[in-house]
Amino acid sequence: MAASDADKIEIHDRHGFFAVSKRVAKMTLPRLREGHIKGRKHRIERVR
Repeated sequence: MAASDADKIEIHDRHGFFAVSKRVAKMTLPRLREGHIKGRKHRIERVR
């Protein structure tokens, strides 16, 4: 996923959102769900 694939980004204290196309979401969701950020697990969900 390239930085240009993210359309809208919202960052809050405890969570964040970013919008991508359906094509990009299908490719990246499985990989993001398996990964860690800074050594910590995270929860990735699809929001409509």
